[in-house]
Amino acid sequence: MGRLKNLKTPTIAVLAAVAMALITLLDEQSKIQSSDHLNFLALKGFAILLWVFAAIELQRSKSEISFSANLLFAAGGILYSIFSSLYRPWYLISVFEISLVFAFLVPHTKRFFWIFSVIYYGGYNAFFLARWPNVIENQISLGFSDWMNIGFQYTLISGLVYFFFVRAKRFRVRSEMRLESIGRNASKVMADLNVMSALPREDLLLVEKLVGGPGAHSVSEILSLTQTQLRIVQTAMLELSSLTSVAVKDVCEFSVAERIKSLAATLAPAGKSLLTFDVAGDLVIHADRTLVTSMLFNLCANSLRAFEERKTQAPTITWTLTESPPSISFEDNAGGFDAEALRHLKKSIPYTGFRGGSGLGYQIMRDCV
Repeated sequence: MGRLKNLKTPTIAVLAAVAMALITLLDEQSKIQSSDHLNFLALKGFAILLWVFAAIELQRSKSEISFSANLLFAAGGILYSIFSSLYRPWYLISVFEISLVFAFLVPHTKRFFWIFSVIYYGGYNAFFLARWPNVIENQISLGFSDWMNIGFQYTLISGLVYFFFVRAKRFRVRSEMRLESIGRNASKVMADLNVMSALPREDLLLVEKLVGGPGAHSVSEILSLTQTQLRIVQTAMLELSSLTSVAVKDVCEFSVAERIKSLAATLAPAGKSLLTFDVAGDLVIHADRTLVTSMLFNLCANSLRAFEERKTQAPTITWTLTESPPSISFEDNAGGFDAEALRHLKKSIPYTGFRGGSGLGYQIMRDCV
């Protein structure tokens, strides 16, 4: 019963297609007499009503029609096209209609049924108007029913234009919006990952537990493991974001002191709870929070690695923040940088000064040295 119910709509559609094919045949034999023309116009209108009724039935259904239903509907459309081509050679444009009919060989939505109906009738009538006034119907005086028929054909062709231009444009816009949404979400996730890995205290403790508990591995190994996992995720997100070429910068106004306090709370487990942060002053800047926090995190991580070799000395990091000029000074009691590290630190960081950045990274590195 379920299959028969699914076949209800396309069966009506097939009957309508056959009816229109027969009407076309009889219309050719009628010599387009005025009285007969009105009768055949009524029959064509009845066939169109059958198609509309089929569309309404489909609209009421809750699921897509079956493959067999699509096949029957396609067969009816092809039959109608062949009948038309036999009795009017210029109806060979029905090849275009047949290609559309074959779209019904795959499951489709209700909206597609309506769109196809507009294209089908529009394609049928478009070349009737293209040959104007050479068709036989236009070699006699036109009555009210003739003009009504022509007006209906113009309406169908307008629907065809609407689908190809307006609907296609809307579909393209919706597709671009979806891709941009994917890019924005990917960039936001990357920003969250870059904010010193955004790992709260309990997550760092979990990493410690996974690698064997406190003392089982060095602080450097724990930090390296975390950063390696972050790089893997960041690479995946970069590839996803590159599909849309959409980048979202985490640019806002924020307090550097608050960022440093957040770093202290997060890095405390890695420093065996002996890490001391001294913050003097405050600095509120409008910059890329992700990049600034990432640099602060890297500086702290380097200090922790340096203190790992001095297990008898507790790490202390002192931050000095000034508003004018905006600067961040970093100092620890680890003994300074070696010559090789110092040589690299004298190079400016390129990504803090372009794309509207503040260049704060270079100031941080200069004050560190």
